[in-house]
Amino acid sequence: MSEEQKENTVFKNMFLYGIGGALSQAAGLITLPIMTRVLSSQEYGSIEVITATTGYFSLLIGLNTMSGLYRFFYDGNTTEQDRKGLVSTTMIFVLLTGLAVALLSIFLSPLFAQNLFADSSYTGVIRLAFGALVPVAVYTYALGLLRIQNKALPYIIIALIVSALYMGCVILFIAGFRVGIPGYYYAQIISNTVGAALALFFSRRYLAFQFSLVWFKKLARYSFPLIPGTLFGWSLSANNRIFLNASTNEIEVAYYGLANKATIVITLATQAFCNAWEPTMYSLLQRTEKIRRVLPAMLSLYTFGALGICTLMMTVARECHRSGNRKERQNLLGIGHAGDCGRG
Repeated sequence: MSEEQKENTVFKNMFLYGIGGALSQAAGLITLPIMTRVLSSQEYGSIEVITATTGYFSLLIGLNTMSGLYRFFYDGNTTEQDRKGLVSTTMIFVLLTGLAVALLSIFLSPLFAQNLFADSSYTGVIRLAFGALVPVAVYTYALGLLRIQNKALPYIIIALIVSALYMGCVILFIAGFRVGIPGYYYAQIISNTVGAALALFFSRRYLAFQFSLVWFKKLARYSFPLIPGTLFGWSLSANNRIFLNASTNEIEVAYYGLANKATIVITLATQAFCNAWEPTMYSLLQRTEKIRRVLPAMLSLYTFGALGICTLMMTVARECHRSGNRKERQNLLGIGHAGDCGRG
């Protein structure tokens, strides 16, 4: 394959990976009207608070070893047999840490229910949220394996299946069966379990029941030091919801969460780029001249692209706010006129 063909393949895969990475975010945006119409403000706010809290524990599943997996998979000294041990060790570790977090939730859920909501009835929902973390984490790692192998077509097809299944489950459980908050987590568990099974099937050549201490030590040395930064990054968004819930109530958190949904447009673009660029970057680590030429261009594209989208959203946000206020005033006037007619 010529250098030009390799370039075309890289950019084609970046486009496909970008679409696949954006589908999960788009699914959440599409189902938002259903959730806000069926669920009460308190229920929606509770989901925001629970997600913000349990998200810290989702970061403990696998302990960021996906970064190490990317790093060593593309190492020039790594053989095909080594890759099998590397991948298997990573996935076994993900399952073990996921099991530990699930067991830990049995003891933590009553404490979180009492401290977050002063209501022990939330214990079951919080345990369900913890349970959903495991299939979500396995699915994320399984998709990462597809990206590592440059299997762009299975990646986007599976992402599409999971997104469609998630939206269908939200409609079924929340709008159909009216089960409330648990329906949101049922949708996550079902869709991500199916997605993980499909993605692991396409990566089965690297999966085996073997755990290598040698690879685990390498993964730990590379990945574990990245955990504080990952936790800090999650804190920037999660703490707002937790503190707001502590000082006000779940309804205010719901309003805050809905307002933040406007930023999904920015997340779609930036996450799509990161999902596409990460495996490409690691594959170029052994090609010094190539990465020196490509990396500055990609960083410039990411920086100016993100700034451009943010500027556009800030410009449109004010007009959306004015439009929303205008509609609210019209609704209030309509209610007032109806009342006058009734009294007449």
